[in-house]
Amino acid sequence: MMERAPERLQLEFLHDAAKANVGSATWAFLGGCSGNNGAVALGSGTTATSSLSVSTGANVNIGFGIFPAISLVKRSVKDIEIRQDELQLELARSLETVLADIAGEKARVAAGQASIAASEALLQEQNYLLDLGKVTVKERLDAMTGVARAKSETLTARTTLMGHRITLKRMALEGKFLKVYIQSNRDLELGTNGSPRRGD
Repeated sequence: MMERAPERLQLEFLHDAAKANVGSATWAFLGGCSGNNGAVALGSGTTATSSLSVSTGANVNIGFGIFPAISLVKRSVKDIEIRQDELQLELARSLETVLADIAGEKARVAAGQASIAASEALLQEQNYLLDLGKVTVKERLDAMTGVARAKSETLTARTTLMGHRITLKRMALEGKFLKVYIQSNRDLELGTNGSPRRGD
């Protein structure tokens, strides 16, 4: 689940960018280098002489802002690494919560089904007793209300259970979520708009 998490991929991109910024900040003091090709001169006549000249130049700028800048970008890398650890813990907690919620809703659905069966049995009994004049119409209506309430609670539990299962599939990137993940990776490789980049 952690390997497939889109948040993990985003943090990896940020981490790579932050590490690249560390390199840029570390060498920011070197403004540039310049040089010319060496020249060789040979003597003429009976005396052979030679000379070689090479010149180079480099601009070095070490100011008070260099070292704080390096520390800042290094801190950014560390912050992202901490966030990566936090993400793993968050996903683990979310998974535990979703699994617990699913177990709870399953129990509610089972209890609701048992309540429906009991309410329908009571309603049948009330119908029979009503024909015999042993119960009132209100008691029969109460039994009907009990059946409707049990069915409504069971439907609510089923709907909530389905929502938790969808959340679990989203976290594990299963089914259609996996298709979306694969397609997004393809779009990322081809370019943000899904079309091949120039030079590919």
